[in-house]
Amino acid sequence: MELLEGAKIASYAAGKFLLSHLYEIKKVKTKSNAFDLVTRFDKGAEDIFFAYLERYFPDIPFFSEESGKSWTEEKNRFWVIDPLDGTTNYVKGIPMFTTSLALVEDGRPVLGVIYDPARDEMFWAEEGKGAYLNDSPIRVSSHAELLGAMLSTTFSHEPVLREKNSKYFQYLYRYAQSIRAIGTSALSLAYVASGRVDAYWTFSVSLWDIAAGAIIVKEAKGRYSTLSVKERDFLELTREETISFLGANSNIFPSMTYVLLTDNLEELDHS
Repeated sequence: MELLEGAKIASYAAGKFLLSHLYEIKKVKTKSNAFDLVTRFDKGAEDIFFAYLERYFPDIPFFSEESGKSWTEEKNRFWVIDPLDGTTNYVKGIPMFTTSLALVEDGRPVLGVIYDPARDEMFWAEEGKGAYLNDSPIRVSSHAELLGAMLSTTFSHEPVLREKNSKYFQYLYRYAQSIRAIGTSALSLAYVASGRVDAYWTFSVSLWDIAAGAIIVKEAKGRYSTLSVKERDFLELTREETISFLGANSNIFPSMTYVLLTDNLEELDHS
């Protein structure tokens, strides 16, 4: 079976499982703190991914949110799985959540599938082959500048980074048409890729949150960055707890990068 076909089948099965339990009363546990939630359905969706991917591609190991890594770090090809991105929405019965699956090879994502089961929208891409929503090609927006842009963000579970992002949120809101905080990094990046929003940023995500979105944005002619001094190897990111991230259309990517890398926002008003 081809990699993309298997990835789509696994994503669809996991997404439909989650959708079938959306409105059930859920027992919730916390991970790092009171804002960081997990349910048995996260693990249930992960098990579905494991079952399909192990059956179709037994030689490709995993890196997954709920179970961590299951390979030696010498591996140069592995799946990155977020079985449920948007857990807080899911717990509350808000139908805005996704599955996210990426294949990383030689330190970069080369295939990504993000599935939104509530709307039956599957965003996907392969390196060099473009990006798609279901069967239709997609492309980032052509909005030309930060002024009037539609932006998206997510807030960290970590109090210090929540406070940091609130300052950038307030600053960027002065220029944006609006800012959406829809509660899922993967879906936000899918919306960047499809032109629904012009840029997405956050100061705290993990590799599984953004790996699929990164390749989909890139193949939709957008740009992404981990907001570091140098481009980061995605294998290196498996050793990071959280990272900063930006995905945007190519027009406003430079100005968004400039703002997000500025420590003193007050200086921007005088530069």
